[in-house]
Amino acid sequence: MADVFDNKVPTSWSVDLWSLIRSTPALDWFLLTKRPQNISKMLPTDWGEGWPHVWLGTTTENQEEANRRIPHLVAIPAAVRFLSVEPMVEPVDVAPWLGPRSHDRRGPISWIIVGGESGGGARPMHPDWLRGLRDQVHAAGAKLFVKQIGTNHALWPGVTGKGEDPVQWPADLRVQDFPQ
Repeated sequence: MADVFDNKVPTSWSVDLWSLIRSTPALDWFLLTKRPQNISKMLPTDWGEGWPHVWLGTTTENQEEANRRIPHLVAIPAAVRFLSVEPMVEPVDVAPWLGPRSHDRRGPISWIIVGGESGGGARPMHPDWLRGLRDQVHAAGAKLFVKQIGTNHALWPGVTGKGEDPVQWPADLRVQDFPQ
């Protein structure tokens, strides 16, 4: 696990990684970054409209980062574009980036992964923030994967650990879908 679009990644390492990815078309590669502004200049020269087994994503833990990062992500051709709204520390509106575009029937963002914060001092994820995100995603025909609730269970009675057991969540939030 690494942010392959970190500008401190050695070029030789990137060349080796792209060679490996190119040689493994039977694997789906999920490349998640906090630096989507670097993607276009760090893709291999034969990227074209994207490789069918490479999914590009960015983290969007709050609205400020969503507004800053998502426009960079949707500007890059990719088989699947996804967001990791984790940790979700406030309501996030991603609806402007979920709708279909005429040149891409899948729409700019196909999949959203969401989770609460873990560890000491974790902030709670409000169930209504998650419901709002779920509603945006489903209205656009995209897919949502709720990964976990986080370790602050103040708003989640009956949830334990990192909140990774869907059985402990409200039934309407047990959503773990994948794009086609």
